[in-house]
Amino acid sequence: MQMTFPRYGAIITFLIFAALLTGCNGDDPYANNTAASNSPVTRSNGDAARTDVEDLSLLIRVPFKPDDLVWKASADKKKIVAVFRFDPEDTPKLLAEIGGSAAGEAVNVDVEPWYPDELATQGEFSSEGRVSGKAYQATPFYQDPYKNGRVIQIDNTDFFVVEITSN
Repeated sequence: MQMTFPRYGAIITFLIFAALLTGCNGDDPYANNTAASNSPVTRSNGDAARTDVEDLSLLIRVPFKPDDLVWKASADKKKIVAVFRFDPEDTPKLLAEIGGSAAGEAVNVDVEPWYPDELATQGEFSSEGRVSGKAYQATPFYQDPYKNGRVIQIDNTDFFVVEITSN
């Protein structure tokens, strides 16, 4: 029994169509498929921030394992800004290390586009895109050459913004 050309054409067409449908699952074909802990966070303005605690801990000291982390280094590597969310049990420990029993300086922090969504939402509720917090010396995060900076506990959260610079 010999197959005719139209039947071959139908089989080939079916296989090509099936292959195309298999590849069209609705996902962005250019999406980064690496693990979330190692992937950059990109917001609409193109800012890329990192989420890997291992790479950050090579640059600055990380006193407690964060539940959530996003950070960015300046192009010249002289400034690092990191947003940590710590376990509620670790928050009082960190506050004790940074002098949380002291008053701290009341500050407002501009919410950057790459900050975690919870902080971005809080910033949207303010007319200036800011969140309030208390600033302390960032001593627990210092590691050569990064020896200047501050850590800000965002009010009513377990989020801390660390702004640290090299000498």
